Amino acid sequence: MRLMIEYVPKDDEFGGYWDVSAQDLEDLEFYAIEFRPWEDWLGMEIDPETLKTISSLDIICHCLWEMTFIGYEQDEIQKQWQEILRTKNEVADAKRLESWEEFLQELDWPGDDDVQTD
Repeated sequence: MRLMIEYVPKDDEFGGYWDVSAQDLEDLEFYAIEFRPWEDWLGMEIDPETLKTISSLDIICHCLWEMTFIGYEQDEIQKQWQEILRTKNEVADAKRLESWEEFLQELDWPGDDDVQTD
């Protein structure tokens, strides 16, 4: 993995921001790394373009910001990651309903004829 930091200019949806990510050197894909163990960060090569355009102090600051974005303790960060994975699995395992009527039936929701009005 290679650590990369680049400025993403403002657009219609977001204000400008600094993106801290890692590029896998085998598949060349970019990955968010805020949930990675801090030991992994220490072992990452820094992208040569990042080293050319950003000062060492700014690289450290951006990394610390990203590393602590989720929390200040690695256990806390990993708990958040596990919660994301649990939710992802719940969604993947959820029953797919084909229609609004089927959804209401699944909830055992009263039909229009069953609703009492005063």
